[in-house]
Amino acid sequence: TINLIKMHGSVSWRKVNEEKIEVSYPNSYPKDLEVDLDIPDIQTAIKLIEDFTLTHTAKKSLALTNEDELALKEFRKEYDKLAIVNPTKAKFEETVFQQHYYQSLRLLSYELEKPQTVLICFGFSFKDEHIREIISRSLSNPSLIVYVFCYKHESKSEIKELINNKKIIFIYPENNDDGHFIDLDRFIDCIFSVSGIDSMEGLTCSL
Repeated sequence: TINLIKMHGSVSWRKVNEEKIEVSYPNSYPKDLEVDLDIPDIQTAIKLIEDFTLTHTAKKSLALTNEDELALKEFRKEYDKLAIVNPTKAKFEETVFQQHYYQSLRLLSYELEKPQTVLICFGFSFKDEHIREIISRSLSNPSLIVYVFCYKHESKSEIKELINNKKIIFIYPENNDDGHFIDLDRFIDCIFSVSGIDSMEGLTCSL
């Protein structure tokens, strides 16, 4: 049995009302969320924010134009229709998110207690203490194995500061070059390695 648990919601989910979430999986992301800003790429934007948010707001660090701000307001209007739990203190202000989140926590806890269980973590920093605590407790399961996908090379050490156990196997790029990012096929090659295979080039699987 494979359980796909999206703890913080999905861009494929939409709020029907304050008590109901509609789940659908289209072949592409919602077109309403397209925003054309004058920023070269997302990595540049992240670097700008990291460099300046200590003394400026994110808005100032990106030097947005009036047109950019209007586009972002429209984006936020459409974004708020999605069923996504944002990583903020206000993430549980809406009842529908509370219900989804805690039901997911119960399911995660229940499944991790089963024998011969494998947990694969994508896109999770382990900074959500509720989820991290459940995973930490589950490590007492003698047959549990946890695989953690690290977005960048430095993520491994950041996560190990929060949770560290010999049952956790980290899969991370040896450097942050675009060609070394991880996908599911490369993950399978890591778990079921074949002599001479080259799809793991630039990746490391280790404790």
